[in-house]
Amino acid sequence: IKKISEKMNNFVENKGQDSEPLKIETHDEIKEISDSFYKMSDEIVEYVKDIKQLTKEKVEADVQIEVAKGIQYGIVPHNYGIQNKKYSVYACTYSAKYIGGDFYDCFTLENGNICIVIGDVSGKGVSAAIFMAMAKTVIRELLKVGKTPAEALNLANDELCESNPEGMFVTVFAAVFDANTGLLTYANAGHNQPIILKEKVEFLKLEPGIALGLFEDSGINEAKIQLSNKQGILLYTDGIT
Repeated sequence: IKKISEKMNNFVENKGQDSEPLKIETHDEIKEISDSFYKMSDEIVEYVKDIKQLTKEKVEADVQIEVAKGIQYGIVPHNYGIQNKKYSVYACTYSAKYIGGDFYDCFTLENGNICIVIGDVSGKGVSAAIFMAMAKTVIRELLKVGKTPAEALNLANDELCESNPEGMFVTVFAAVFDANTGLLTYANAGHNQPIILKEKVEFLKLEPGIALGLFEDSGINEAKIQLSNKQGILLYTDGIT
């Protein structure tokens, strides 16, 4: 019993390095205790090895996620804004989880009009971030070549449906603002209703449309609204609600 006790103490002190079993020839309860100890010690050693491997894999996964997060924030920065005497645009994002699928985009066309896009990809994580990057890029390029919001969303939907093996989808609201006239042309692909900021705040009434990536020939329609001085529009994702 003393020898078994010493082996147990050595096992703890040497962190499982001493695994040579005692040669106990008796076939009584002392041998059973010794055999049970070595069976337990072997399982502990294997368990510790598994924990070390899992820890290593988790660290590697965390590094990859951190890189993906950095890339995502390069595509969709925390804060963004443009402003002049006629209008101002401001956007911000804070992910509910480590990597999300929400995104926004805002840029000026050659004719001076402003393109505004906001979207929310189904799910979270790296897959959502990859799908988000693809959707954002496709919609941006279509708007930059002069497509209307409805045309851009319908064409983007067709392209996303062709390259969507995981069956993901994204809700998107896209608009083009004419800074000279205050006319906002917009289209909605299943996204949250925007809010019109004016004397009496109200939701922007529009056909909700269908999210991109689900079905071909989505048939998203277009609408227009005239914004007057001191009026604006608030866009958001379901994280707000």
